Amino acid sequence: MADVFDALVSPRCYKKPWSFDDAMNFIHQESGAHFDPELVCCLEEIRDILPKIYARFPNQPEQAE
Repeated sequence: MADVFDALVSPRCYKKPWSFDDAMNFIHQESGAHFDPELVCCLEEIRDILPKIYARFPNQPEQAE
């Protein structure tokens, strides 16, 4: 679920990032079907700090080795 959330809110070369609200709405829609409802509740509990986490750890382009 965390991977899906991150994929939705992160920019990709093939799509624009979703808003946190849109991503959370999608996660809620899939609660009980694709995602464990208890985990959805856990994500909801930290919803307010998610933007702070993304601000502190912004996406950076991968560097070739």
